[in-house]
Amino acid sequence: HEGGEAALKLLLTRGVEGVSDHTAVGTLSPLSPEVLQQRRRGISVVTLALGLPADLRAASPWLLGGVKYLSYAVNMAAQRHAKALGADDALFVALDGQLLEGPTSTVVWARDGILHTPPVETGILPGTTQALLFDRAGTTGLGTAVSAGTIADLQQADAVWLVSSVRGAAAVTSLDGVPRGDAGLTPTVQELTGIIA
Repeated sequence: HEGGEAALKLLLTRGVEGVSDHTAVGTLSPLSPEVLQQRRRGISVVTLALGLPADLRAASPWLLGGVKYLSYAVNMAAQRHAKALGADDALFVALDGQLLEGPTSTVVWARDGILHTPPVETGILPGTTQALLFDRAGTTGLGTAVSAGTIADLQQADAVWLVSSVRGAAAVTSLDGVPRGDAGLTPTVQELTGIIA
């Protein structure tokens, strides 16, 4: 829309059965004031158990872990539940305590100059914004690592973000009701993603 930001969503299907052509649909929607505000002020996040061990989806590819498919019911229900608890968003955790991903985002945390994110082998969707952030991090002296993390790792981190192509890098300012800071790193991380508050 005029003078503002918008999100482009693309849907690609196999098309009609028996026809070799794929079907593609695109929608363009203005970003909500809430999303823009979350970039600026940060977000409160609650952790939610996904109900699966971290290694289940990698060992069971038919469960479609790491696939962006049409049924976002669990993801949207998780966000509604987070809002009912007074939080802005949710972060899924496996039964064994490993960090997974947000309903529409990738978790990234900083500790001692290194940016961390969970491994895709847990069945999470590879994050395009996280990949861009990690590709550019070295230009600022930040290191990167793919690490199996836990809630304790986030509690001890210098900073935590949920990153996505729409919201950019939103600093987690509260995790499970406990306030937390960002060690002044959010402006750098937002600049690296190219999505600035």
